[in-house]
Amino acid sequence: MADSPGVEDIEVVGNYSRVEAIASKHIYVYQVDITNSEASSDSAQVREAQHRRLLFAQALDGGDLGGKHHVVFDGREYAYSAKALHKRWADDTWQTCVRTADSAELAQSQFQVEVRVHRRYDTKRLFDCCTGDSTIESDSEMRGMLYALDSIVRQGMEALLEPVADGRALSSQKSIATTAGFDVWWDYRTTLRATRSGLFVSLIARAVPLTNVETAAELARLYLKQQQRANDNASPVWTGFQQTVSGLRVSINGAAEVELAGLTARAASELQSEGRPVLEAYAGVPADEARWPCAVVAGTKAVVPLHACRIQRQVLGGIGGWQRKRLMALSVLAPAARAEQLQHAAQMLATACAQSPGLRAFGFVTDGRLATVPAQVLPRPTLSVGPPNTRVVADAQGNYTLDGRQVLEPAPELRAWAVVVFASQQRLSQAQALAFAAQLVKGAAELGVRIASTRPPVFHASPLAPIEQTLELVVCVLPSGSVALYGEIKRVAVTRLGVHTQCVRLQHALGHRPKIVQSLALKINVKLGGVTCAAPALRATEPATMLLSADVSHKTELGASVVAVVWSIDTEQRRFASCVVQHPQRQEIIENFDAIIRHALRVYRRHTGQKPARIVYLRDGVSDSQVDDVRRVELQAIERGCALVEAGFRPQLTAVIARKRHHARFLRGAQNCPVGTAVTSVVAASTQGFYLIAHHAVAGVARPVYYVVLLNQCRLSEPELVALVYRLSYTYPVVTRAVTMPASLYYAHRLSGRGRLQTSSPFDSLPAFSGGKRPAGKQEPPHLVGAHADLAASMYFM
Repeated sequence: MADSPGVEDIEVVGNYSRVEAIASKHIYVYQVDITNSEASSDSAQVREAQHRRLLFAQALDGGDLGGKHHVVFDGREYAYSAKALHKRWADDTWQTCVRTADSAELAQSQFQVEVRVHRRYDTKRLFDCCTGDSTIESDSEMRGMLYALDSIVRQGMEALLEPVADGRALSSQKSIATTAGFDVWWDYRTTLRATRSGLFVSLIARAVPLTNVETAAELARLYLKQQQRANDNASPVWTGFQQTVSGLRVSINGAAEVELAGLTARAASELQSEGRPVLEAYAGVPADEARWPCAVVAGTKAVVPLHACRIQRQVLGGIGGWQRKRLMALSVLAPAARAEQLQHAAQMLATACAQSPGLRAFGFVTDGRLATVPAQVLPRPTLSVGPPNTRVVADAQGNYTLDGRQVLEPAPELRAWAVVVFASQQRLSQAQALAFAAQLVKGAAELGVRIASTRPPVFHASPLAPIEQTLELVVCVLPSGSVALYGEIKRVAVTRLGVHTQCVRLQHALGHRPKIVQSLALKINVKLGGVTCAAPALRATEPATMLLSADVSHKTELGASVVAVVWSIDTEQRRFASCVVQHPQRQEIIENFDAIIRHALRVYRRHTGQKPARIVYLRDGVSDSQVDDVRRVELQAIERGCALVEAGFRPQLTAVIARKRHHARFLRGAQNCPVGTAVTSVVAASTQGFYLIAHHAVAGVARPVYYVVLLNQCRLSEPELVALVYRLSYTYPVVTRAVTMPASLYYAHRLSGRGRLQTSSPFDSLPAFSGGKRPAGKQEPPHLVGAHADLAASMYFM
């Protein structure tokens, strides 16, 4: 790629530290089972990691597991050794019984520790795989070996961190004190990565909230912020606080710690404990806290005032509202600060290698530095906008401007439209609504988008007010961010009326901000069939190429997942059609994909008059463990779908997975990498792929997208694939900048979120908004339905 025109070679620093050596030839893996000998079979398993580690260590001290070789136990299921412990065993299993006085919870019982031979890994094969001298055929074997090394490294690092009450080990370096009920500490994580350039340890520092108050009541006061908001225990605020207290470990009246499951529905003054009022059982509860709900102890029906729940310092498992926003804001570090933190982590890792008995037993050595790897910066593409033959080049941050320019292809003139205000006239009067409409028409005209009427009809309506089906567009002014109201508007418009809608918040309708108006005009243009800009054509999209993208969303109000598929319906890959399909809950791999592909190909042929010669499939949201399933199920389904259209029809197929959820980060010195930076040298061994930073990070360190090539029948070279993905990142039509991923992937992602609104019954009546109530009697449960025929071939979801 370095030889491509305009490409600049640079060096970047990754959040990796290179593994110099692993002296041990083998990693022996043993399966560990720890049970309470005196408990029933249902509750015999010891599950908490800190308890399992304590009992396993006791077993090592009291029995001859296999000589004096150091053993690393992950606290869950497996133990690791550099030597074969089982050579001294009578068979493949070793057992012993132990008692311990080091824990009050465990002191009264006897436990059985059983260790069984599981498997052996060859570390030389791992290094040979990185250099290409050999391959590891099984992905499960590679994952197993890397998981084993992860566990060994992680335990060595934890020894240098500070333990907290819940058994975790954190770093207080550059910790941040807050008045939100917690301090921000750092959870250092490590992940082994076998890449083309060698074996690396990926270093991750994640911000975690560590409690800094003594009771749950103090935490509640800080969470609620204003005492008067806590007077009503039925307030939605308490619903949010449920997340905070759920899983919290507390001590009640000096007794052993228990875990909380949530909050009661009623106030403490209305509840009883063991036959008497709660406020009598727990003295000293302040008068205002008597109106608060009580905490519920997990696994029991016991209820306890928040005032009586004492907290040891621990990580808050779940927080919401303004507390979560505060944590997110504090966790975003400037590139220079993040680079310093990662370098500190690399030095800690080198120290752990020198001091940890486990890492020393395996001869694990790192260089104590962040790895420097080669990268390339792609030239920013020249974009086509309007008027015809107008060209624009984005700036160094990936932004381009339409000032004095127009969209490339305006939609047909909008003739019939209306404004519906879902708020009172006191909040937005008729005159104010018309002023907003006039601003919208003016802003659209500056972009070349034609709207016939500057004075559309304005209605002040309830959410159930009918919308005329003869309209092309309805602009809906919403008083708040209510998901239920927004969802019902979209459901009715998309599934029943076949009318485009554009929602806008009340404060934006009153504000008349030029950027907001431009954004609305761009969205309206693309919904009605317009095109904002186009990137230069590439060989990768010639001859007739259909861009196909898919995403699966599991966050829905239906209790089911949503599959969203979009595909181009012109030869320039500028306009897209789509479909939404209901899917089994939490299932990522798409079922019946062949039927979707058949439909997509028929729509493509209807609009272009031809079948595609090539298909470029971009897939979002797939984890490492699911890659083989996508290759086996979805790619074969695409081939079957093509055959369903016409026997023997087999277009060339290139399939690429885009992954955003990974830990790779790259910096150029103490700054973010330039827009368009591509890294190919630290992708997984024996994998074709690349990291790409297509966007400018507004805050913190830019997160690259990791692209993995599953199939390349189109025979696109690595530079061509990178250039294709990068240029498509500039064509997202509702913003004038490069976005994180190709526009078609954003369409699929956006549709998977919008598609969940296409329900058969009123959206605001779904269980998520009706207290979990399901339809009574034999009423059909809600399900997803397709878009209205008038919208099916449009980008209504933008």
